[in-house]
Amino acid sequence: MLRQLGPCLASNKRDRSIAFLDAPIDSPQEAAAFDALFGDTTNRCMQNFVSATLVRAWVRGVVAEGLFKDAMREWPVGAVPAMEEPESIASIHDFARCYVAQDFAAARGLIEETRLGDKSELARMRELAPTFGPCMPQGSQIALKPMNIRMALAEALYHATRNPGAARLPGQSD
Repeated sequence: MLRQLGPCLASNKRDRSIAFLDAPIDSPQEAAAFDALFGDTTNRCMQNFVSATLVRAWVRGVVAEGLFKDAMREWPVGAVPAMEEPESIASIHDFARCYVAQDFAAARGLIEETRLGDKSELARMRELAPTFGPCMPQGSQIALKPMNIRMALAEALYHATRNPGAARLPGQSD
């Protein structure tokens, strides 16, 4: 269900989806935006499910993935986002912003070329894992789950590509 939920919400409830991702994580605004996404009596994005218990971070990720894929239709070919790495890494979202800033192509490839929860996703994660080091908190032992990594990367990619006018072409300086 999650695979279809994000693209469906991104297409059918675009403004509400954007408001949800614009809300600070774990804030009252996020809770209200989440309720707006699912508060209708009918929600065709839920398909045959009458109700579901969803991890809000995963919903953020699948909605971000749907919006990111839409944004990439307008993104200049070969361009990368003009973004800075976070000053410190204190959360998985900091990790994701750092990784997208360092290797946009790899993060993009993961999201565009693999499917959520698929063997291809796990294989790609294993390929990318050795490159995660510079974006990990130093001196800490951390275990990351592929689903959580994907969701955070999808959201970081979405935020990084919201403005096609801010794209940099290879070799272009700031």
